[in-house]
Amino acid sequence: MLDYINEREQVHILRQQGDTTVAIPPDEHPQGMGVTGLLKSELFGLSSTLDIETERRIFHRNELFVKSPRTACLLYTSDAADE
Repeated sequence: MLDYINEREQVHILRQQGDTTVAIPPDEHPQGMGVTGLLKSELFGLSSTLDIETERRIFHRNELFVKSPRTACLLYTSDAADE
């Protein structure tokens, strides 16, 4: 357990608090997270690793998916919007 704490404390997150900068250890050790996990962790704080256009399309698809009932007009409109 002490080895884990020592490894975790080798990585620090720098945060601005007022006029001072504070260095704190992360909640999780970044080792083994992978690129996506690391980018979405508190170290980088990204909400997604997708580009903005892909996020927009997924969000739009999900909005259409939860609507019911699905009509031929709605399906045609969503297909035309993707082109």
